[in-house]
Amino acid sequence: MHKIALEHPSLTSFTLYADGAKISEGRCCGSIEIDLPRGEIEVWLNPMDKNWGIVPRIRIDGFLVNTYLAGIDVFDHMFKFIFADDFFWRYANMNVASILSSVPAQYRDDEGYISKYFGLSGANTDLVRDIRLILDEKSDFHNNT
Repeated sequence: MHKIALEHPSLTSFTLYADGAKISEGRCCGSIEIDLPRGEIEVWLNPMDKNWGIVPRIRIDGFLVNTYLAGIDVFDHMFKFIFADDFFWRYANMNVASILSSVPAQYRDDEGYISKYFGLSGANTDLVRDIRLILDEKSDFHNNT
């Protein structure tokens, strides 16, 4: 089961609906983590002192999501979105589309420019491997002291 976590210092309670059916509700003290079913999700928020308009940090499976890239509609008292098997695929595609939309028109077909200034050159497996090695070395160093 996937998890959704919400964090905001004024958050006092929530109700989660999936496809119109109440799935979960409860009180909280600024944060919650609950199971996230698939479907059309609505999360209703109750902030402290009924001070509406809060936008909590939203994490899905531990991943902090950008509401725009995730297709989350945010209102002053709730948010809604579609959670399906392709959620992270859609998120990644929206991220790339968003980045490409900011490339100046004269460089939209220049892969070298896009790679250099926008970082869309692929998986960069060698760089990822090198970073993991460095992180592992630092991790080993700290574990041996």
